[in-house]
Amino acid sequence: NYSIRAEKDAGLFGVFVELDNEASEEYSIIEIFATDRSGLLYDIANAMYKKGINIDSARISTDAGLVQDVFYIQFKRAKVNNIIAQELLSELWAILKK
Repeated sequence: NYSIRAEKDAGLFGVFVELDNEASEEYSIIEIFATDRSGLLYDIANAMYKKGINIDSARISTDAGLVQDVFYIQFKRAKVNNIIAQELLSELWAILKK
């Protein structure tokens, strides 16, 4: 599993991103907690698209300005490999810190 957690100055709720390659046999699972903003879901999905990642399923939730999203993803019909995982988490972190 790979994760990036919030720093103290990350906003009211902080930011959390985790990629889990152990919970599912077929999919990598990305879990995101962050403060909501206009266009955030688009930015997240676009970052995955640009990496060639397919989103097979997503659970999207926003409550009181807090995003709690879970994505079941694959890269080339398999779980996301280590290199792509680190690149994706870095990009998502940058998006969530905006």
